[in-house]
Amino acid sequence: MIEHLFKGRINRKNFILGFFTSIATLIVALLLLIVLPGKLLDNAIFATIVSFLWVIIVVCVIVFNLSLLVRRWHDIGRSGWMIIFTSIPYIGFVVYIYLVIRKGDVKPNKYGPVPNKSV
Repeated sequence: MIEHLFKGRINRKNFILGFFTSIATLIVALLLLIVLPGKLLDNAIFATIVSFLWVIIVVCVIVFNLSLLVRRWHDIGRSGWMIIFTSIPYIGFVVYIYLVIRKGDVKPNKYGPVPNKSV
């Protein structure tokens, strides 16, 4: 099931939208944690549940972002293993900029057909 997330291609527009959606999801979840009344978090069971939910949200966002990166690399005809470069300090930022700027392949490649409305 999860391997489906890492197949195919994604254009620049959807890559950017997906990235900002995941950031917004983390911000909203964090704001909810901050806004929760302190008395509720004093309850150990409630605090444990909230912490567990936070971990689930973070893991889902990480998997989603990895999926975006792999499919974006596929769009430019490269292996998804190129995401390793995003984990290198400073280089990772340059890689993200590259993925936003670089146009995808205009023809189908070994990773799939051209995504709709390639930007």
